[in-house]
Amino acid sequence: MRKLIFTVLACVLYTSITSCGNNTAPSSITSYIKHSRPSHETRIFDNAHLIKYKNSLDSHLETLYTFANIDMVVVTFEDLQGNDIDDTAAQLLSDWKIGENTNGLKGILFVLSVEEELVRFEIGYDLEWIYPDSFVGYIERDQMAPFFFSWRVQDGIAATLEMIIARANEKIEKQAYNPDDGERNLPGTYYSGGAGAKQQVRIKTVKIPDKANYPDDIKSLFVPQPTPEDTYLLDIEKCKRHIRGYDFDLYTDETREISKNWVFTKAQMDNEVNDTRGKTFKVFAKDDLAIIVFEPKYRNCPPYYLKRNNRGWQIDIATMSKTIHFDMRNRAHIGKSRYFPLFKENGYTFSVNGFLYCKGQEPAYLGVSSWDGSTKTATVNTLVKNSPAEKAGLRIGDTIIKVGDINVLGTREIVKAENKYKIGEIVAIKVKRGLISKEFDVMLESYDPYK
Repeated sequence: MRKLIFTVLACVLYTSITSCGNNTAPSSITSYIKHSRPSHETRIFDNAHLIKYKNSLDSHLETLYTFANIDMVVVTFEDLQGNDIDDTAAQLLSDWKIGENTNGLKGILFVLSVEEELVRFEIGYDLEWIYPDSFVGYIERDQMAPFFFSWRVQDGIAATLEMIIARANEKIEKQAYNPDDGERNLPGTYYSGGAGAKQQVRIKTVKIPDKANYPDDIKSLFVPQPTPEDTYLLDIEKCKRHIRGYDFDLYTDETREISKNWVFTKAQMDNEVNDTRGKTFKVFAKDDLAIIVFEPKYRNCPPYYLKRNNRGWQIDIATMSKTIHFDMRNRAHIGKSRYFPLFKENGYTFSVNGFLYCKGQEPAYLGVSSWDGSTKTATVNTLVKNSPAEKAGLRIGDTIIKVGDINVLGTREIVKAENKYKIGEIVAIKVKRGLISKEFDVMLESYDPYK
């Protein structure tokens, strides 16, 4: 639940709707379908003008494609002009050949129609086992619909897309799904066998979010506890019961204040329970602050922050939401906060990108990045002062060609090199500086997050 709330709140959407593909309402749905997909680079076709800004959704869709080899397209309509949404989605997926640019029929289509208040996910042949109808119906009903009901269409699509990405990531991590495998990429074939689900949703009617005013006998159950562990377990019990919101004494006053307009869904609460089920954690407390830490390998399980007052321990969601952020694969990136000393004192450290590690197990550190919103550039735009890369002689504007024996195309290969080579190793980095090629020997160091 935390990760989806935090990510949606953190979405700063700033690209204008005018770049969302074909935004002119189609005069005929049939002819619109028959036209070829304008571009494989475009994945959002917002004919209903619901997505005012699209940059964040585009980033989610690009992530799904680059790391999972899944091609997903979003299409909205003002109305379906009497056409059936199931037929429309199946036809669009096949006629637009969504998934053609994967090595298999790995396409997903999301269709939304305002007038009929319907949504439909159409799933490509090679993804049916990853996204069965039961799962698709679940995320539509219990994740997307509550956002739509509060007229937060864009957030609803984003939050649902995060669950699609998380599902693919789970299969990859368990080695149940190999993005490079393919089966049915045959010319002229149908791209879907009808798998997916549709859902009636509230789109046209704005509703004030339900504040879930629970009676006092329920509220009295969720109060500060004598230990941090008891408080955390009570929060998980609340999720199991699908009791929404943070308007309980179990949470800090700041948490209750900032969360007044948040949307809480059953799917978020189910995720909170499922992600942490069976996973061991440790509790560290000092004075009036405490942290609950899961094994660092569980990237989708962030630490919990707790504060003690005269009634007991409360969960500090407010600080968590400001300092813990999730990437598009639902991995927690942890920023500095007043809880940081507890990590240091108990043998934890962080990588430069905020991943938690036990001290001594962290990756090597170069101090250089080419990240510019995508993974497709290897030109240095960030160089940390006194970092190994700077001390070796690299400059902003250098284009990295190779790190050790790894050919670099973008940020992904730089991170791969930091994970491959060890702290203390000397690694050759080849760069292009203008028209000149240069090579630098860089001694890798450990990143110190506590400076």
